[in-house]
Amino acid sequence: MSSSVDPVGRVNGLAVKRARRGPMRRLERVVLHKNIGLDGIATNSGNRQVALIESEKWLEVQRELGAEIPWYERRANVLTAGIALKPLLGKRVRLGTAIVEIVGELTPCVRMREIHPGLLDALVPDFRGGVYARIIENGAVEVGAEITPLDGPRPSVETGGVSSSPSA
Repeated sequence: MSSSVDPVGRVNGLAVKRARRGPMRRLERVVLHKNIGLDGIATNSGNRQVALIESEKWLEVQRELGAEIPWYERRANVLTAGIALKPLLGKRVRLGTAIVEIVGELTPCVRMREIHPGLLDALVPDFRGGVYARIIENGAVEVGAEITPLDGPRPSVETGGVSSSPSA
């Protein structure tokens, strides 16, 4: 395990949207399905099956804007605590009993401007907008569950072989 990655984090919140552009619904538990996505979510596309955001980064954004904005307004599914997400790019992570691969940085959409002035710009630096992941192994995650980085090379999606690069 890399020394730049915290060994264990926690899930501080869960949310899904039932309809495209619909409101986010907070949950205590959600089931993740390989190649499908989260139970009850409106849209799951390719590698963007789960969206995660760090509670520490979200607090920075709120302080910078001088506003209290519920984390799920960011449209993320998982609010994390105690673990940096950026160093996990290209890595597999145990999220509750599921395994996900952190695929990329989430780019804030223009909808963030509708939520609060300056929110879109505040989410751009330093992965404040979060990361997205694809589900590698079915499982469930609950609020309070551990988030644990997993060691070793990961199989490449395209070739089924082993790759150590995050852009496979």
